[in-house]
Amino acid sequence: MDKYLSICSVSQSFLPFMGGLTKYVNALGKRFIRDGHDFRVMHFKAQNLDAIDFSSGIPLLRTNVEGVGTETMAGYMRFKECLLNATHLSGEIAPDPKTLPEFSDYLKVSGKIKEYVLDTYGYKPFDILHIHDFQLLPLAGMLKGLAVPKVFTFHIPFSGGMLDNWKRFIAGYMTDYDRVVLSTEEYVSAASAAGLPDNKITRIYPFIDAGEYTVLGENDAREKLGIGKSDFLILCVSRMDPRKGQEVLVQAMETVAKQFPEAKCVFVGNGSFTQKLMGKERGGYRESLVSLAHTLGVSRQTVFTGYLPDAEVNKLYATCDAVVQPSVHEGFGLTVSQGMLFGKPVVGSNIGGIPVQIKDGISGYLFETGDAGQLAGKLTILAKDPGLRARMGEEGKRIFGEKFDSEIGYREHLELYNGLLQG
Repeated sequence: MDKYLSICSVSQSFLPFMGGLTKYVNALGKRFIRDGHDFRVMHFKAQNLDAIDFSSGIPLLRTNVEGVGTETMAGYMRFKECLLNATHLSGEIAPDPKTLPEFSDYLKVSGKIKEYVLDTYGYKPFDILHIHDFQLLPLAGMLKGLAVPKVFTFHIPFSGGMLDNWKRFIAGYMTDYDRVVLSTEEYVSAASAAGLPDNKITRIYPFIDAGEYTVLGENDAREKLGIGKSDFLILCVSRMDPRKGQEVLVQAMETVAKQFPEAKCVFVGNGSFTQKLMGKERGGYRESLVSLAHTLGVSRQTVFTGYLPDAEVNKLYATCDAVVQPSVHEGFGLTVSQGMLFGKPVVGSNIGGIPVQIKDGISGYLFETGDAGQLAGKLTILAKDPGLRARMGEEGKRIFGEKFDSEIGYREHLELYNGLLQG
């Protein structure tokens, strides 16, 4: 075994909320623990969750950030939304982040987490502090007195199209870290151009643990949803969020259904951890999608399941004919890798990390972001040709094994951590 390491990973959300970041960190943590290392996760405590939890196999320390006050948490959430708009080039974008009144709330929440990190280190020291995603970007600057290497992974886009003030804002905080992990070469180039030193940047593709994606027992997913065995089944797994582009897929189904009336599109997902944290649910977007499907006459061809346990989602991946990631804005899009792992052709928008994963015309198809007609055309091609679907699926599975399996991500993180400790 390599040198024993103790890693403290910090993020806003983690188990039991199974988003892309959770799957990424969970796969990484379990792999480190399997090799005898110490790996713990600190994340925000939502309602009705234990503060300390060992049930997942990874020690979880849940921090009560609500101690900063309701108004501060609300301001923190608003600033996060501003940052998401800026990085995803969507919605109303504030010209200068530091002039926003909510910026102070954003800093207060990181300040609260700083206290928990120092308490944890005092109780049980660790070798590496790894912060995940934009919610806690300022943390390294607040922990300069903590003499351990600090790593930051940015799970959302770092686009060259961002406003200069936002690029400088993000890159400025990133410089406080010993290393910053970005998920694509495009993001690496943009961060470098924004002033982040090249020797602080590492590109690591996001990854998933193939062992977590198995089907146990009979696959009754189609039967449960009333979908025929021969119906062309399209699967979309994403949280209900306009940035994920489900509206584009509903629009595409209008065209697909005209040629294939028995085609079905299953949408899996609900709101985000942010809504759970604030005691709210994101229901409006799903309702608007259901209404759109009714207006377009494709209610019979669309199914909205809401949240499903992983075991049920895996069954849908295994039985579907194609996977779609229609995001309007996307950091990487691990749903693509999940579909590839199951040997399915994946159709995705040509944005963010999606084209890094899909080999257009070989393992699936890319379509121009927001173009429902183009998406419908790709799905129609796949619906007509089972042999093509099988060939693309096999190629995607091969690409997954070469680039996006958690074993590769584990080795890259191990090398990164050991390199930082060796100086």
